[in-house]
Amino acid sequence: MEILSANLGNYPRPPDLRKAIDRFKRGKLTRGELLRKASECTVRIIRLQEIAGLDVITSGMLLWDDLITKFMEGLEGVELNGLLRFFDNNFYYRVPVVKGKLRWRHPLLTEEYGLAVKVARKRVKLVVPGPLTMAYLCRNEYYPKLNELIWELGNALKRELSYLKEIRADYLQFDEPILTEEELKIEHFEAYLEVIGGLVKGLPFKSIVATYFGCLNPKFLQALFDVGIYMVGLDLISCKKGLADLSRYFEGAKALSLGIVDARNTKLEDPKDLATTLAKVLKHIDVKELHLTPNTWLDYIPYERAFLKLKVLSEATKEVRRYYE
Repeated sequence: MEILSANLGNYPRPPDLRKAIDRFKRGKLTRGELLRKASECTVRIIRLQEIAGLDVITSGMLLWDDLITKFMEGLEGVELNGLLRFFDNNFYYRVPVVKGKLRWRHPLLTEEYGLAVKVARKRVKLVVPGPLTMAYLCRNEYYPKLNELIWELGNALKRELSYLKEIRADYLQFDEPILTEEELKIEHFEAYLEVIGGLVKGLPFKSIVATYFGCLNPKFLQALFDVGIYMVGLDLISCKKGLADLSRYFEGAKALSLGIVDARNTKLEDPKDLATTLAKVLKHIDVKELHLTPNTWLDYIPYERAFLKLKVLSEATKEVRRYYE
């Protein structure tokens, strides 16, 4: 089993980038100047992840306000209107209102992710919002059925991925926190399986579906593997399951990503304690590749704390590897 430490999603914005964004909003900085500053900070954040000891890093996603806005802004047929709470958090997202037929306009992520791959010294993971979560977070005023919206969002992602596949990254992650929600209807999940299976087919990356904020139905886990997903991510912090229940998730799993460090709490865990607990869980896991990650994105904690959290994660991963030496 290859055991790797990995960032799950973004990294908190550094103070100088926050100031630049504020100046841009007040008309005191051009868009070009803001993008240059963001690129400079992206390189810095990549280095911080590497210094923390991670084996798999992300771009930091520093200009993403939330999971879905950046992608939805690039589509025709959508208006962003109002704020809603992003699942059970004190964070909010801009609500996409679907007013007409969705049309993908141009690549949104190639520059940011191309830079990450160019400068990174470790493996790189690209992150995109999953079509099912995007559909559920939209206010749909156009498509007669949500399944149609899921398919259209999948088509838009396919266009974006046709450009991203030219980037020599190692992993492509679809974030699907909606998969842990009880409100999810099985008919929508079944449509989603067809969409996500089509999206990952033929891509040069190892594909990941990441879930967080709750427990994933074990049946969903197996279904994702069945349609060609390489790795599925589970949030072991938010999912309050006992070991006996958790072991059901691991039957038939090919590769797993486990969120073991609490990214919504500034308290630092003890790496040895994490490793000891994980050793009990790992007895039930027989997979080719295992990623250990924060349980969700890092923007729920301060910038200065994020680095320390990733150091804890890296040290815990090294401790876990010792059980297999």
